[in-house]
Amino acid sequence: MSRLIDETTGNEIKPDDTVTTFDGEEYKLVMISRPAEGNSTGRVLITRPCGHSEDEHEELWWCRGEDKREFFPSVINARIES
Repeated sequence: MSRLIDETTGNEIKPDDTVTTFDGEEYKLVMISRPAEGNSTGRVLITRPCGHSEDEHEELWWCRGEDKREFFPSVINARIES
């Protein structure tokens, strides 16, 4: 089973834990995708509230109230261990 490890503390990061990107933005961890064969590092899926008002959601057809991102683990100073 793969685990996400914080590079600074060595602690495991689990779903719903708060993580911070290299530029200081806070998100919640949703899940990790296991590294594929070869040199892949895998990915992390993170989310946070979008920050738009309900009125803006009527105009912003692409926003569903959540800002979801998929990054390399290094963006949150982490690594995936198998």
